[in-house]
Amino acid sequence: MDDRLDFEELTLQTRRLDFEDGLTDLQVGALFLVMSLGAAFFFSTAGITWFARALILQREITLVALAGIFGCFILVAFGSRRLIARVRREYLWKERGEIVPLPWQVEPWVNVLAAAVFMILMMLGLWVVLRGGSENEAILRLLIAASGVATGITYLGMGSSLRLNRYLPVGIVGGLLSGVLFFIPLAFSESWLGLGVIWTTVLLISGLYALRRTRLSMFEVNHG
Repeated sequence: MDDRLDFEELTLQTRRLDFEDGLTDLQVGALFLVMSLGAAFFFSTAGITWFARALILQREITLVALAGIFGCFILVAFGSRRLIARVRREYLWKERGEIVPLPWQVEPWVNVLAAAVFMILMMLGLWVVLRGGSENEAILRLLIAASGVATGITYLGMGSSLRLNRYLPVGIVGGLLSGVLFFIPLAFSESWLGLGVIWTTVLLISGLYALRRTRLSMFEVNHG
């Protein structure tokens, strides 16, 4: 009997654990929604007016409040990770024993590729905008669209690297819809909202699909 261990396959399985059940997708989707709603308000006419007035009336308090809001966002992000870990430990991974995912799950080339795509899109878009005349809203939309496309490239790379097929349509659909934002005449705040709606929806569908498969798999094991 061949008892040799395939360490490459074991490493891949460990890296994939953080994404198989869909909870990470739901978390990232929720963070996208919160971030986009905040940015949509902050960059809207009402938000900018409120911020300007607050700075004039109470500069120190306003800056402290902004730092507090940012800190709360970071705490929620890390807190949700701890919540996910607890759910996995007590429910999803209960039969597997104590499992600690690797500190990195995605190959470095995925992030490098996403950054390269972002820079290329930015330079190409700026060239197109400048040839057609300077338009501030178009340049700002380009920033958001390029970010969304780079996110799509990241998920495509994750799907290939981790062999998770569901991330392939996630990357394609999310990336393409994000790219469309550049061609829609939206205000900067509206573009942020559009980016949040796109990625929240795509990741919500992906997360619920994966979570349902995980629960069905657990049910078959427990009643098999």
